[in-house]
Amino acid sequence: MRNKLFTLIMAIILIFTGISFPGKTSASNDIERISGANRIETAIEISKKVSPGTLTTAEKAVILTRADMPFDALASSGLAGVKQAPILLTGSTKLDSNVAKELERLGARKIYILGGTGAISQDVENQLKQKYTVSRLKGSDRFETANAINQAAGLDQNSTAIIVNGMQVADSLSASSVAAIKHYPIYLSTVSKAPKLPSSIKTVYLIGGSSVVSEDVRSQLEQQGKKVVRLSGKDRFQTNIAVNEAFFASSSSYILARGTSVLADQEDYPDAVAAASLAEKFDAPVVLAHDVKPITDVQTYLFQNASSLMVLGGEGALSSSIVNSYKMKEQVEEVVLETGIVTASSLNVRTSPEMSGTKIGALPRNVEVAIYGYAGDWAKIKYQGQVAYVHSGYLLFQSSDSLNNLTIVVDAGHGDHDPGASNGNLLEKDINLDVSLYLEKKLKSAGANVVMTRRDDTFLELRERSTIANNLNADAFISVHTNAASEAAHGIETYWYDKYSSAESKALAESIQKRLIEVTEANNRGVKNQSFSVIRESKMASVLVEVGFLTNNEEYKLLLTQEYREELAEGIYQGVLDYYKTK
Repeated sequence: MRNKLFTLIMAIILIFTGISFPGKTSASNDIERISGANRIETAIEISKKVSPGTLTTAEKAVILTRADMPFDALASSGLAGVKQAPILLTGSTKLDSNVAKELERLGARKIYILGGTGAISQDVENQLKQKYTVSRLKGSDRFETANAINQAAGLDQNSTAIIVNGMQVADSLSASSVAAIKHYPIYLSTVSKAPKLPSSIKTVYLIGGSSVVSEDVRSQLEQQGKKVVRLSGKDRFQTNIAVNEAFFASSSSYILARGTSVLADQEDYPDAVAAASLAEKFDAPVVLAHDVKPITDVQTYLFQNASSLMVLGGEGALSSSIVNSYKMKEQVEEVVLETGIVTASSLNVRTSPEMSGTKIGALPRNVEVAIYGYAGDWAKIKYQGQVAYVHSGYLLFQSSDSLNNLTIVVDAGHGDHDPGASNGNLLEKDINLDVSLYLEKKLKSAGANVVMTRRDDTFLELRERSTIANNLNADAFISVHTNAASEAAHGIETYWYDKYSSAESKALAESIQKRLIEVTEANNRGVKNQSFSVIRESKMASVLVEVGFLTNNEEYKLLLTQEYREELAEGIYQGVLDYYKTK
């Protein structure tokens, strides 16, 4: 808390005085090439980058499209974003063996095939149906196939849409990352004829100049009652920059893809067509590059905005000399404000400081993470080479002083000739003491003055325990116990009583119970009002925590371990921190 306040004060001083700290310039930027031996292999490598493990979505979907025709794949960018689905390429008449292996690795359950049997044969579909649920998205032509894709993604109900020329691919490359990240549908037009759009769509972005999508198309759309915004430049590279500036003004991570066809007689962009899932995963728009010469506008754009690049394809797509010609902005090494330890079993990592930010990963419990700043309750971190955010409420800060000047009494229930509950040689009094000693250490690390009712196997009467707290005029009293009942009973519950400090006791109990369940993932038996002597007679915020059932076989096994006892202490500790944050 003190560090956050210090950071805020220093920021205000800097703004009004113009003082700046000397920064350390990074000598290198983050460039990663993602490539395979061919277009099919590159798409697989992209899939591995997006999903290093198995797919985590409920549907576990993958999009499969024809390797040598890019139109359907580009129209599926919105579907890829909504479903968080990798796009894989295969031959028209035969399922590539490496693609089959990738589907297995991903743990896929549903396959979306793009286009009719002329695009991907019935034989391929039949082979897939032996293991997966298959949905073929097709229409009478590429225009109708795009409509079918948008319907399958549920994007036909959007209020915003993108239109590109369905006969020319280059501008679709620029639209793909917008569709994937923003979840916008892509509709296809000809040079002069607009598609009929759903009535829900109010705003349309035309991608490309009037020679690609004419003013007649704009007029037709306006006659449908749509607001039309054109994004274009003098060529495909400037159009690409115009699109990115319109939608991704604050981006720092980009995908560099070849923006020129690999074939002289037709448009073919093998690597870029599979980029949508990568864009969605890392919130990284596509930037188009020429394969032979650096583009000055692209050089300027990346130098001003980019801090990391993911390059698609091998040397044959974009050579190292071309890639290295694109210099990124010099990075000032940020100062680590403090470090935190993850207390949740899995802490979501997001692209922005809000619950609606795209989830790009998760941190496991007990991982130490460097904090570079704060946005409200969100901590700014670095994750896989990019700026990201986690909720600070699930971090334990080593330098925390949030409990300074507070006296907290920790009461380990039972003791000596009063063992409490038991199961074989495992006694409640021993569990209670271990959890309490772990809790003492954690509370002291946050600045609290901690008083233990017992530190060893001694006995105190119930009234003695509350008297200790009352005589100290303590701020809080926490009594630790372990439950017993039938074998089926399991979980954690926290008690409070309404004789003294009623509202405070209830709030403390709720905070502790919430954190205990988050940390341990135990059954939540809730917060209860009960007249137990130690909390009835204590005059400050007072709670009694039942940390589990010795009589339940699964919880018995957990309570045997020191690791779980410390987890219980961690949950109680985090609950105490939460309680005092709100006071």
